[in-house]
Amino acid sequence: MSLWEPVSSTLLSVASLLQSAKAEKRNQIEEIKKAVSKAFHHTERYYTQREAGDMRNDGIEFELAESWEAASILIEPLDSNLANRLSLKSRFWREGGLWSDQQIHDAGIQLDRVRAEGMILVKPQKRG
Repeated sequence: MSLWEPVSSTLLSVASLLQSAKAEKRNQIEEIKKAVSKAFHHTERYYTQREAGDMRNDGIEFELAESWEAASILIEPLDSNLANRLSLKSRFWREGGLWSDQQIHDAGIQLDRVRAEGMILVKPQKRG
């Protein structure tokens, strides 16, 4: 057995671990994108229905709260500040979506803002 065999075996193991970690990170980012997109589009659809004259729907509002909380949980390891605001977005819906525009602004949970920040967080970084 040559002296290089243990070294090459170790290098192959490290390379395999790195590939696995990269795949896990890609999966994590993909899950975050899906969760933020789902919560955003579900919320946007609900607003459109309400603007068209539909009545409030406690069931949909609870689903929105669940969607925003799911996104919050996924984002928390990467950005606790944004995760806290998404959790507030969930609370907003659990409380019936009745906060004033000022309360929404102060909490930093405007729909377009939280979606944009979520997507920026997981945007691939340019190298160079």
